This record gives sequence, structure tokens and C-alpha cells, in this order.
Amino acid sequence: PRPDTVGAYLRDWLQAQRPHVAPNTWVTCRNHVAYYLAPSEADCAAYTARTGQVRPSLAAVRLQDLTPDVASRHLALLLQRGRRDGGGLRPRTVRGVRITLNAALASAYAGGMLLRPVRVKRVAVPKRPPTIYSPEQTGSFLAVAAGDRLAALWVLLVTSGMRPSEVLGLPWAAVDLEAGVLSIYQKLIKVENRALLADGTKVDHTGAAVAQVIVLAPVAAVMLRAWRTAQVEERRLWPWRKDHNDLVFTKEDGAPIKPDWLNRRFKQLARQAGLPDGVRVYDLRHGWATAALRAGVHPKLVQEVMRHSSYSTTADTYTHVMPAHSAEAVRTVAALFERPSRLILPPTAGASEEA
Repeated sequence: PRPDTVGAYLRDWLQAQRPHVAPNTWVTCRNHVAYYLAPSEADCAAYTARTGQVRPSLAAVRLQDLTPDVASRHLALLLQRGRRDGGGLRPRTVRGVRITLNAALASAYAGGMLLRPVRVKRVAVPKRPPTIYSPEQTGSFLAVAAGDRLAALWVLLVTSGMRPSEVLGLPWAAVDLEAGVLSIYQKLIKVENRALLADGTKVDHTGAAVAQVIVLAPVAAVMLRAWRTAQVEERRLWPWRKDHNDLVFTKEDGAPIKPDWLNRRFKQLARQAGLPDGVRVYDLRHGWATAALRAGVHPKLVQEVMRHSSYSTTADTYTHVMPAHSAEAVRTVAALFERPSRLILPPTAGASEEA
């Protein structure tokens, strides 16, 4: 492509971003560019041969000609026929593509390659509540998982609200069983079928990277203590283990557990417990938050445990639980006024009012 096209710019932008973002984030951006924003001529030709349609692409568009309307029309085409088979992409996927494109265009404007900022409009994504197990179903899962080698891992996921990547990347150095807490500063991510340890800290309001502290449920602390003893014996019997990474949870030979393996094992245990399909291992985190809100835990406290960057993220994700929480607040406040005023409600709609 010509040097002034969107395709050429996006390739240069990707290389410039590589040192500054997490490996999995860079791979996601690269895939967005290669599959949805600026696919190669060969990929476009193969798409046309398969589907009889023209593949949506911005590769040949001059960067200076890219307007918000042009970009929006491109995203609309992705929704219609952005998949390899000619079908439409999911709105959530197109939303991710928009985020990548906006980041690239912001860099282009900051670098003087665009005369004016170009901001692509948001993609509407239907909101639906997370798919989770009920507390009873989660109990059934744990009853089966109790016999699994990694029983402590499943208990930790259910009771802590931690992300699977954080549990898989958790080192023993971050666990204080005496105090009943652990620190999150490392996570395990998948990058092109490789398991990599990456920084798991969050940035606070001052811009500093800080580890986050999680309070362990008593049952999780007990399980972790028992697992540590079992793991020491396990590693003694496997002197040729692959890795000396100090991870809390590994395969029998000491190798890190890949996220895909964890998902498969979760589904196997869920089927053994007679549970329906459609729930991911990540949804155990959503299950914790939903159960907490339904139990009356304040949403602000749920935000702190879930470590969402803002309260609005918690509110938006768990909107389906918030009405019940709000109803309880309304009843509680109303009770404060009913007692001192001795308000008496009529027993039926037709009853006469008290004087």
C-alpha cells in the first residue's frame, strides 16, 4: 500500500506501540488490524473467493481522507459481513476494533499526521447480565471440585472475586496465610499459545503502580495451607519438573497452567456436577459479585473487592442486581419515617382513610 494510506500507517503504529503495551494487548491490536481494519490483498482475495463479497477494509484509504463517517460505515460493514465466512461480527468484537482504531488515530493526530482529530462513534452493544451459577449450583460445583487436585484453586476463584489470570499467576511470595491475605502484582496471560507472566498491578490516582490486597475467606486459607503441604511433597517426587517459578498453582511437573487448560477442566468438573453449559471459569468472578450484592453488601464495597477502576463499571455490569438493592434501600429509608409518624396504611384500596 501507498505510504499515506491507513494500512501503511496502522502497520507502523503497531510496531511503535509494541514496547509500551502488554503482550496480549499488542496481539489483540495486531489481530484487529490484520483481520478487520487493513487485511492484506491476499486475504481480501481469499475472502471474495469464499463468499462472493468484497471484504471490508480501510487499507487503501488515504489517512487524510479517513473521517468519522468513513470509519463508522466500515464498522457497520463489519457488523454485516466482517467474519471469514461472510457473516457479521458480534457487536462486542466490533467495539474492540473501534477502540483499537481510535487509539491509532489519536496517535496519528498527536504525531501531526492528521490535521484534525478523528474520533469514531461508539458501537452499540446489547447489555445482558453475566451468565452465572446460583449459590446452590456453585455449591454443587465445589462438592465435585473438592476431589480435584486443584481444589484450592477452585475455592479461591469462587470466594475471592479474583480473575483467572491473577490466580494462575499467583506466586507463593504474594500469599500471607498467617495474616489471611494475598497481594496481586502478577498475572499469567496467553500470548499466541504461550503462557507468559505479566505485570498485574493497577495504577492508582497518582499514576503509581500498586499491588492490590485481597482478604482470604477462611475456607480458602485452610485449603491453601493444605495445598502448600501437598505441593511440597508433589515437587519432591518430581525432581525433573520443568519450572522453578514459585507459582501457587501449576501442573504436576511444575509447568504453568495455561488459561485454555483451566477452562477445559472447569467445564469437565461442571458437567460432572450436572450443571448447565454456558458458564465460563471467568464467570465465577461475576458470581461472587452478584451473590454479594444480593446479600446486601454495599456496591461500593463490591467495587473495591472486584477492583473495578470506577463505581460506574460495577453498576453497569451488575445492573440486573441493583434494582433489588435499591428497593431494599427505599424500604429501609421509608421505615425511618413510618415509625415516628405512626403512618397507618389502609388494609385495602377501598378502605376509608384515618382522620
